[in-house]
Amino acid sequence: MLRRITKLLTSLLTLIGIPASAQVTGGSSTFNQLIERANTGDVEAQVELGCCYFDGNGVIQDYEQAINWWTQAANQGNAIAQNNLGVCYEGGKGVEKNKEQAVLWYNKAAQQGNAMAQNNLGVCYESGNGVMVDKGLAVYWYTKAATQGYDVAQYNLGCCYEKGVGLPIDNEQAVYWYTKAAEQGQISAQYNLGICYKKGNGVNQDISQTVFWWTQAANSGDAKSQKSLGYCYFYGEGVSKNNKKAVYWWSKAAEQGVAEAQYELGVCYRAGDGVEQDDNQAIYWYTKAAEQGVADAQFNLGCVFYDGIGVEKKVEQAVYWWTLAAKQGHADAQRNLRIIRGY
Repeated sequence: MLRRITKLLTSLLTLIGIPASAQVTGGSSTFNQLIERANTGDVEAQVELGCCYFDGNGVIQDYEQAINWWTQAANQGNAIAQNNLGVCYEGGKGVEKNKEQAVLWYNKAAQQGNAMAQNNLGVCYESGNGVMVDKGLAVYWYTKAATQGYDVAQYNLGCCYEKGVGLPIDNEQAVYWYTKAAEQGQISAQYNLGICYKKGNGVNQDISQTVFWWTQAANSGDAKSQKSLGYCYFYGEGVSKNNKKAVYWWSKAAEQGVAEAQYELGVCYRAGDGVEQDDNQAIYWYTKAAEQGVADAQFNLGCVFYDGIGVEKKVEQAVYWWTLAAKQGHADAQRNLRIIRGY
């Protein structure tokens, strides 16, 4: 189960919400007026101008100029600029990476009630980025941000309750916070909430709710949910069995590099299960999964080469893939190698 989502650019860009007036061409009077206002010390203009340079909206992207304008605004006490500086220092955007400076700016913004900064500060305390690890303070700052409705913090707080990070394990509280975040469209929370409903952790088991939340996340592109939803449709868990839909979701996940989905897709193409039979596609997906270390895919790929299914028969290639699978304890691969080697 994922612990948190990456917070760098996601936190920064979601927080700012650049006004339409700033999204203009570099030569326009509107942009020039923005520069004039920023030069007179207008904090809002400085923040907007920093956004323009950071994103390359209306000007050539220039992280150093973004840092320049955000620093001026931050020194005037603007919490948005302070948080953004923290993000830049943590990620080394436009400035040398300095996690201690990131914590300093996060703290300044967090003390003013900025929810994103509070969450980012919580992540620093949990992971020990720029500060000594303190799980209790991580929970403190996650809670501050979560109670303001910030979905990422709600997700992080749910993880803390589920895993007992900085406080006792409380699955009901985990479900509470996952639900808060999931209802706002937070993908990782939707996935975790689906798991809670599947296992009955902190909530009555309800596979139909699992399918509901994984569908929400899968439609937003979450590969884990797409893979898991494929299994729901394949086995008819929480939904009517539908192998075509299983293939659909495994295809989505496989295209994002999920090894298990790549293997399952290969099996479906080989058997013509939920999709038109196609040995070439089966070999393609077996190979993708095998290269990522899936033992079953390595075994199946060995069988393909040994039997010459859709490819030229190559015993040495069969032995190669069976050996990799055998090293992972795959019993059938080990047996096949013994037969070939005559012992």
